[in-house]
Formats: sequence, structure tokens, C-alpha cells
Amino acid sequence: MLNSYKAGVVILIALAVVATGYYELAVRDNIGNQFLQDNNSGTLNLFVYDSPLDNLSAVYITFSSICLYGELGGSVNYSLGKITINILEPTSFNASLLKEMKLSPSNYTSIELVISAVVINSNGTNHTLSLTSDRAYFSHSFSVVDNRTTNVNIEFDLAADINFTSMTFSPNGSSSYFSGTPGIQDNGTLNMFVYDAPKDNVSAVYLSFSMISLHGVQTGWANYSLGNMTVNILNMTMKNASLLKGLSLGPQNYTMIRLYIQNVTVTANGNNESFRLASPFAFINMPFNVSTNGTTDMYIQFALSSDLNMHSRVLTPKVGTIVKS
Repeated sequence: MLNSYKAGVVILIALAVVATGYYELAVRDNIGNQFLQDNNSGTLNLFVYDSPLDNLSAVYITFSSICLYGELGGSVNYSLGKITINILEPTSFNASLLKEMKLSPSNYTSIELVISAVVINSNGTNHTLSLTSDRAYFSHSFSVVDNRTTNVNIEFDLAADINFTSMTFSPNGSSSYFSGTPGIQDNGTLNMFVYDAPKDNVSAVYLSFSMISLHGVQTGWANYSLGNMTVNILNMTMKNASLLKGLSLGPQNYTMIRLYIQNVTVTANGNNESFRLASPFAFINMPFNVSTNGTTDMYIQFALSSDLNMHSRVLTPKVGTIVKS
């Protein structure tokens, strides 16, 4: 009996120690809800690059950690171990992915990258540079939104950061900047509606949408989950079109849309039948703009009269017309 009592006391003490350490870690890092991850999270992709330099074929930077600073003063730290990237790329479109992170929705104000080594390749020979500082700090506001991917492109300024005389590297050149999704408070709204005119002998066409993918001029492709949203797209006109999704987006120009479809069910002559998909998504090549605090309504009309093959039970999800308002 006494041994059981002592064992219970030891267990309680151990639990208290673990809980205290967990609490101290959360307080010390001051990251609040970001430390306690839940099911509601977004994705942040960090890319790094810089334009090519004369006489240099590569600039290898080894990153050891990332620190994100929150709007309310907290911070989130990510260890990278040692990730080495050649950051010489001509544009942000082929920048190298530094890290993909899952974060609770929040606003952020800046990013700090910790660097452990820099090696340049000149005329086929590698040279290790000395670091005047091991931290590159980039100040700019961006947001991570639930079920959304935010791409942040961090551009260095190697022309200013590398001193070939002293063979040193000083991160944070004078024109270093990054571009990404603006803060939530600056976002606009995109409402997407889907519909099509009736088809002979068909009373309903249920499309189950899983995801919307948008291509922004600044941010590239970003995905927005719909879960498994089922919509009957057979409507008379755009006036009673079905709302697919209202999205909060950073203001910029967008060029392309992919609507991903999981299932198709057609009601014909009173019977429900599952159809196959010739493609997993409907592709829409239609530039549009989302402005700060503005609302853009987009009506996407399918062309079921040609896309729905009643004989082979196949839907080829092309798009007929798109109307913006």
C-alpha cells in the first residue's frame, strides 16, 4: 500500500514538472496560440532568391533558423538544421523554397533569417565569406489565413551585401525587400458563383468541388479548400447562380483559376447516376483584379450541353463564359 502511494506521488511530481516546463516554454517564446496548434491553420511558404551577379555562378547560403514576428509582439521560431540554397535566380517565379510551415491564422510584421555560412562560386572556384552579421531581417506585414496558402518571396540584395574586397557578407542590403500577401485588413473579397442553363431530360447536375486554386501575379498559385462542397449548377440565369465561395484575398491582379471537382451526379429522368471526370479540374484563363476593401463578383457558366456526355457518362469540365461585376 505504501509503495503504491509513493509511486502515485512520484507520478504527480513528474507531471507537474512537465507542465511547468511546457508553461515556461510557451511564456518564454511568447508565441501564445501559435504554440498551441489547432485544426484551423494556414500554410506559409517562404522562398528566397536574388538576381544573377556578374562573375558569380552561385551564391550558397546556409540557413539555420527562421523567426516570425507577430502583430501583437509574439514570435515563432523554426529550426532548419542546415539548409543550403543557391539563391541566384533571375525572378521570384523560380525562387527556391526555404520552408513550408503550418500556422494558426494571424497577422505577421517581419521575418528574421539566421544564416550560418555563405559560399560564392566565382570562375569555378568556391570562396567562403565572413559574416558581419548572422541575421537577415525583413520588415513587412503579411497574413496567414485558415485553409489558405500564402507565398512570401524574400529577395536579397547580393550586389550590396557582398564585399569582394574584404570577402564579407552583410545581410540586409539597402534595397532588400520581400513581397507576399498583404495584411488581412487590406484584403478584398472575391465571390465566385457557378451555374448553367437547363439541359434536356436532365433535372440536376451536382458537382462536388474540393478546392479553388488561384494564380496571382505577385503570389503565384494559392489553394483554398472547399472541403466537399456540392452544388447543383443547373440554374436559369446568373441571377440565381449558386455561390461557390467568398474568398478574402490580398489586393493584386489574378490571371488563372482551377476549380477542382471530386464527384459528379446527374439526375436524368428521375434517376441519379454518377459520372466520371475527364479532368480533375475546370481551367479558367480569365484575368481579374481584387482591390483593397473592394468586392469582385465572378459568375462562371459551365457548358453542360457540350461537356456532359450522356452516353459515356463522362463530364469534361470546360467552362463556357465568365462574367465579372
